[in-house]
Amino acid sequence: MTKRYEVTGVPHYINKMLVQPGEIVTLKDGVTPGKHLVLIEDGESVQRESVQLVGPFKIKHNGGGNFVVLDSAGTQVGDVFKKDADDAAKAKAEAQAAADVLNGVAGGVDAGTETNDSLPDA
Repeated sequence: MTKRYEVTGVPHYINKMLVQPGEIVTLKDGVTPGKHLVLIEDGESVQRESVQLVGPFKIKHNGGGNFVVLDSAGTQVGDVFKKDADDAAKAKAEAQAAADVLNGVAGGVDAGTETNDSLPDA
């Protein structure tokens, strides 16, 4: 059995997917929802005020090998990327990847620019 929740507050990751405020997510019974999820009863429509985030987004070391993503105003976006016991650099890499997604950067290249003019047009 599953339950539906509305995402509130700020964009964050659920099951390795970036979800935005106002989106609806489904979780299995027994999974504890975070503080940014509001249960939606059957037939209920939920209206919430969302937070306006301003890029560019950057990462910040949060102590203990953990990292967070911040917007330009210093507001934390999403959850803490926690240090992995086997790979100390993993949390930083995951946080940077999240910041890149929010900034519209794919693979270190600005998504709004052309990357290779030598390819033929499709």
